[in-house]
Amino acid sequence: DKFIYERLVTSADRYVDLLVDTLRPYGAECLVELGCGSGVRLLQTALALNDSKIYGGELTDAGVECGKILAKKINVGAQFFHCDFCR
Repeated sequence: DKFIYERLVTSADRYVDLLVDTLRPYGAECLVELGCGSGVRLLQTALALNDSKIYGGELTDAGVECGKILAKKINVGAQFFHCDFCR
């Protein structure tokens, strides 16, 4: 449903804006998101924070690969890795 999709995108944008506004005054040099999925929010944040080192941990192999592909496509030096909280 288009309405639900638009609300999710708006919600994600607000999350990224809040995160950037919170981190920027502290000059965050590194950002780690565990359970980052495909890394979309992490990469949006990385674009806004410019020089920060970006790391994304994800349980699924598909999420890790998707994050790597997206980062390469938009030329962001983020690193994605497999992360399993149950081990």
